[in-house]
Amino acid sequence: MTKGLWMVAAAPCAVAIVFAASGVDAFVTGRPLVWPSRPVTLSEAMANRDQGEVVRQVAAGVSLDGRYDVYDVIKSGRHTPATPLEASIATREQYMFELGLAYGARLGPDNARVLFCLADAERATDIRDDLLRKFGPQDCRGVPLPW
Repeated sequence: MTKGLWMVAAAPCAVAIVFAASGVDAFVTGRPLVWPSRPVTLSEAMANRDQGEVVRQVAAGVSLDGRYDVYDVIKSGRHTPATPLEASIATREQYMFELGLAYGARLGPDNARVLFCLADAERATDIRDDLLRKFGPQDCRGVPLPW
């Protein structure tokens, strides 16, 4: 009887020790032992609306103007290269687009046309209207969209 009681009392302690070791490992190496997350690109973080990960990566020096792989977010089961601003348009959420701009993503006449046409195609009306106010109407004929 006491052996069974001892096992019942020891099981939660063993689980707590495993999770504590995972926390220490996460603190030391940056990756926990239990349920480690899959590394995400800046564009994936933007497409997933993960503001904390976006800020973390930008603070670590990842460029908001690069083109990064986005897997299984924009197109199910496919790798889709996209800039963080393009990925934010896929969310149709203006706050994600503004987050990229606030942290230094480049927005100018050279990329505004593609972003406008992508926002129009994705029905991201708030973002499209914001780009329309800043850069005027854009001709989308012949503009290659990222997806």
